[in-house]
Amino acid sequence: MVALNKADLVHILSQIQLAEEHTRLIGTGMDPREALASLVPNGLTPWGLRTTDGSYNNFLPNQVQFGSADELMTRATDPVWATAEANLYPRSPTAPNPVTSYAQLSGSVYDSQPRTISNLVADQTLNNPAAIAAALAVNGVSGMALLTAIEEIQTAFRAVEAAKAIVDNQPAIDIAQTALDLQLTTHNITMDLHGTVMIENVSADLGDTAPYNGFFTIFGQFFDHGLDMTAKGGAGTVYIQLQPDDPLYVQGSPTNFMALTRATNQPG
Repeated sequence: MVALNKADLVHILSQIQLAEEHTRLIGTGMDPREALASLVPNGLTPWGLRTTDGSYNNFLPNQVQFGSADELMTRATDPVWATAEANLYPRSPTAPNPVTSYAQLSGSVYDSQPRTISNLVADQTLNNPAAIAAALAVNGVSGMALLTAIEEIQTAFRAVEAAKAIVDNQPAIDIAQTALDLQLTTHNITMDLHGTVMIENVSADLGDTAPYNGFFTIFGQFFDHGLDMTAKGGAGTVYIQLQPDDPLYVQGSPTNFMALTRATNQPG
């Protein structure tokens, strides 16, 4: 609950009146920036009300649109548009497979790397040493003991995978799986039903707070809005080819790819 006293209400009213006076001065034909400058002592004084689109929150010369809506972000460096991959799905069997590039302003770009990166980041199987390390760290393992445990677990895991690659090799698979299970039990690592490593969230204190701090939330907002709020369309499509080892790959399927609409090209 927020408690307001008379001084608070007087302050709020004065901000509303200042915004109304700003609107009145603009109505007389006065330049909006100059009108605001006549009412507020300097650009650091927190007076008035924010405009809906964020304009004139900064009323210094040539800066009135800083931070406002629909403004292009100023580049700090020159853009470098990477070369992508060849078109693996030509419309004709005899058509060439030209190499595509993000420098294109339209058409299709073919690039398998975004999916590869996602799989590496999200891989929580025993194939990913980082996932094993995270589970071991939760159990208090660190230093050389952690590196040794990762090597032992991955060696046992690779033995299982190698046994599975041989037809009619069930006895060898069972032996390798038993050795792997022993390693997991020894290091107190639990696997879920989908074959991924269980990694528990651990609070920074005794469990009184959330496992992540405010910076995690802030970055999530920044990253999410950077994707969701960007206008899309009119600049082509990125086709992300799935590799044969991808969980979503279907042998012989003509649709082993994902499609993303590229961001709309802005003026300049």
